[in-house]
Amino acid sequence: MDQNYNNLQTNKFLFTLARIPETAFRVVSVEFPAISIPAPSASSTSANQFFAGSSVEYSPLSVTFIVDNGLKNYSELFNWITLQQFSDSKVKSPESILYSDGSIITLTNASNPNVVFEFKDMFPIDLGGIQFSTQDTPGPAMCSVTFQYSYFKIKRKIGEL
Repeated sequence: MDQNYNNLQTNKFLFTLARIPETAFRVVSVEFPAISIPAPSASSTSANQFFAGSSVEYSPLSVTFIVDNGLKNYSELFNWITLQQFSDSKVKSPESILYSDGSIITLTNASNPNVVFEFKDMFPIDLGGIQFSTQDTPGPAMCSVTFQYSYFKIKRKIGEL
């Protein structure tokens, strides 16, 4: 048994997007995606026989963040989503601006980078609304964004595959 066993701290992490590295995201929560692999089956007279070896399916990545005062982080995501829509014009967005790699970096108890989850070819599929109210106790405005992506990799330490 590992003598240096430490629990993963679910409140110590960073979120970055390569497409907009200057934009800050003060992330409140991340719903880390599930991964599954359906088991193909073949019928037989007594029972279905299941087999390993199908394509992996990833659930979307959901991130809730605090909206900055100038709405820069919200606007960047809003503009990114609107670039994806089909239109009647002949002008198409280059594929390179439609996708971005992104990372969730877990931090150790001492707030040092620990494990990196690298998401490849991300793009936002849902940007939540921002609620304004004079009834609530003042607090930061929050918004959720959901990303689809091709796959993700786990790097045990920064710079390691």
